[in-house]
Amino acid sequence: MTNLPVSMGTPTNIGYFSIAAQNSTVNAATSYTFEVRFQTTHYTNDKVILTFPSEITIGAGFQCSAVSGLALVSCTQTAASQIAVTLTFSTFPSNYTVSFQITMFTNNWVTTPSSISLTTTTNDTSAYLV
Repeated sequence: MTNLPVSMGTPTNIGYFSIAAQNSTVNAATSYTFEVRFQTTHYTNDKVILTFPSEITIGAGFQCSAVSGLALVSCTQTAASQIAVTLTFSTFPSNYTVSFQITMFTNNWVTTPSSISLTTTTNDTSAYLV
């Protein structure tokens, strides 16, 4: 048998997720630094999908950059309040932790947003045996 579809029924948990704003002034442009500690190995072209609450505006021309644990990141706005971050590793970090920064956000009405959600996807096909 070949070409059988395989899907993950229960995604793995994230060990740790933190967000730090460069500027917490209401209605001011800011950058956010995101740190994620995975519980499983991830691979180049895996994604972190961030969903933002309505009190944060994603600015036109936003940019993302790798901070630690990554060779490169690229970002695509996939919905009005969502950014997909594509990860590129030279080697996956031994502490399972990566961080990246995204620019051009505006905190519209509050200095501390209500919630930002995170989902990850993986391209790992090497571990699935049928």
